[in-house]
Amino acid sequence: MPILKSEGTVVQANEKTYWFKDDFKGVQVSTLQAISLVEGVVGRELDEFESSLLISRPFDGSTNITIASMLASDPTERNYLKSIKRVVIGYAVRRREKSTRFNYGDIIGTDAFYDTDGKRIGELRITRKQEPPLETPLLDPIDFLGGALADIVRIGAKMAIELAEERAALYLAKLEARAAPEVVGGMAGSKGSLEAFWRAGLVAPRQFTAAEQKAWSATIKSRMKKLGIPNKNIGIRGIPGESGEAFNALGDMRGSNVRGKGISISVHGNVMEDWAGFPEWNAASVETRIDATIAHEWMEFNELTHWETVELAIESKLPISKEARQLLAAMQKKGVGWKALADKPRAR
Repeated sequence: MPILKSEGTVVQANEKTYWFKDDFKGVQVSTLQAISLVEGVVGRELDEFESSLLISRPFDGSTNITIASMLASDPTERNYLKSIKRVVIGYAVRRREKSTRFNYGDIIGTDAFYDTDGKRIGELRITRKQEPPLETPLLDPIDFLGGALADIVRIGAKMAIELAEERAALYLAKLEARAAPEVVGGMAGSKGSLEAFWRAGLVAPRQFTAAEQKAWSATIKSRMKKLGIPNKNIGIRGIPGESGEAFNALGDMRGSNVRGKGISISVHGNVMEDWAGFPEWNAASVETRIDATIAHEWMEFNELTHWETVELAIESKLPISKEARQLLAAMQKKGVGWKALADKPRAR
C-alpha cells in the first residue's frame, strides 16, 4: 500500500481561512491565497470542483480540507529511483457544525474523501458525543495514520493505483510541465518536447550580496513603476519563498505572481542566468529580460493562464522595450502557448 501523506490543510472557521503545512502553526490567508497555495501543491490550476471546495464557507462551524498524496512511479523516467515521485490523489474534507447547537447523538458533520476530479470515494457521518467543543482558532488536522477516514483515503489510493499508469502519468506530465508552484505562478510549463525547454529555465540563481539585493530591488521597482505597475502590486508579501520586494534574489523561476490584496509580482534572481536551449534569452541584456519578465508576470496576474500569456505577451499593453517584445516573441515560438496543449485553456 502506498505511503500516504498530508501536503497541507486549509481550515475555514469563524469567517477566516488558515493554511497549515508541516505543523500546528497555521497562517491566516485570504481565499485567493488559499487557492494559490493549493495550486502550488497540485502543480496546476484548480478545476471547478476544487475551486468551489475552497470558496464555499461553512455556515456555522468549520471545514478542514487536507491535500492527500501518495508515492507513484513516473513511467516516463528510466531511472527507477528518480521515477518515484509524490502524486496528489485527492482531498480529505472534514466538516463540522458547532456541537453546542445539537443534542447528543445528532449528526454534527461529515468526514469524506474526494479524488481530484471531485468523485466522492466515501463519507462518514459524525454524531455529537459528550466531549468539549474545540476551541478557536480551530485546528483538528485529519490523521491519515489511523481512524475510519484513513481507510477511506486508502481506498482512494487503491483506486488511484488501479488507474496508475494513466492517471499518474497524466498528473506527473502536468506537474513536470509547470515545474513550480502556481502560488508564485512563474514562467514554467509544457509537455512532450516542450517540457525540457521550460524545465531548463528553472535554474538556481547566483548568490547576491545584501547590497546587490537592495540595488536590484530598487532598480526593478523603479522600472515597474515606469511601466505602470501600481506600487501596491510591486513585490510579493506574506508568501513563503518570496522576499516582499520587487526582486527576489533566491527565486528560480525568472518571475512570480500572486493574485490578492497587497501582493502581486516579482522578478527572480535567476533572471540574470542563462537559459539552456534559449539563445535569444542568453543574448538579451538583463534589462531586456527584466522587461519581458515583468510583462509576462503582469499579464498572468491579470488572470490569464501561463499558456495564454505565452501566446499573448507580445501584445502586452505595458510600454516595454522593443527588444523585450522580440524576446517574448522568441519565447512564444519556443515555448508555444495553448496550441501546445491537448487540454484547451479554460474559457473565461
